[in-house]
Amino acid sequence: MFPKNAPEFTTDKPELSVIEILQIGVPTESKTELRRLVLQNAVTINDEKATDVNQVLTTNEPLFVRVGRKTFFKIAKK
Repeated sequence: MFPKNAPEFTTDKPELSVIEILQIGVPTESKTELRRLVLQNAVTINDEKATDVNQVLTTNEPLFVRVGRKTFFKIAKK
């Protein structure tokens, strides 16, 4: 269940890789740590597990991202 009070970020890019999405929502973590989270199946985007760090997703529709158990955010196109 996605919380209604989750932070929302906007981007003007039409496509983003999984690692770019995570860098926007969790800027305090290093790229290495973000890659590790993806490889350990701790990242869910629109209710699907992210398994490939290099996967590219379009931002035409809002992306609902969950990292671990407690970190949620939304990315939408400007």
